[in-house]
Amino acid sequence: MARKRRTRSKLPLGDQQRWRPLAQVYKALCPSTGSPHLAALDLTEAMAKPGGVRSMRRRAERVPDGANPDDYPERELLSPTFWAEQHELLSTSDTLIHPDGLVIGLRSRHGQIMTADAARGYAFFAWRPDLEKAWPTIFVAAAAPVAQEPLSLSPTESQRRKPGPRATKDWPTHVARELIRRARAGEDMPTAAQMCQFCQNTLHWQPDIRSMQKQLRRLLG
Repeated sequence: MARKRRTRSKLPLGDQQRWRPLAQVYKALCPSTGSPHLAALDLTEAMAKPGGVRSMRRRAERVPDGANPDDYPERELLSPTFWAEQHELLSTSDTLIHPDGLVIGLRSRHGQIMTADAARGYAFFAWRPDLEKAWPTIFVAAAAPVAQEPLSLSPTESQRRKPGPRATKDWPTHVARELIRRARAGEDMPTAAQMCQFCQNTLHWQPDIRSMQKQLRRLLG
């Protein structure tokens, strides 16, 4: 059986500064649309359109035992047909199961709130330059403070301004607080992949999956 060829991406898939988590994009669109449902619909249509908003998924879990690693790339650029023919974003009020209020479902299920298999174990992102073209009043304005920073910083000052090290240092405490909140609320304990996505959504940064697994074992025993 011939293996399905994957289109090689010309975009820098590892550029975390310019890939925005879909949950963040969805939340940014909600106020302008006045409806979570419309925000999910508009974002789906933008990613489904050729020449529209490009999207990517990143594997958050390890490759299944016995599987070919080539079939599970760490980062994968998604074609518009992924959204146009197969999948769609759905809003939900069930934030206990879906904390972001967003689900990636199958179009064939006609709006049924159920995560598609292609979305399980993955985090999804949208290309920020495309978002800025599609919704300039929302995403260009949000990026403006970064663009206005002085360019002539000394190395020491530049390092102090970068948010990355601060997030790296604080993430275990951030994770511990979320586990305490879930325990008090009677919620199920999350997987390492879910907590990596939680860090991405709240800190705009995430540790690698192995570090998160080690931290959860330490906290949960």
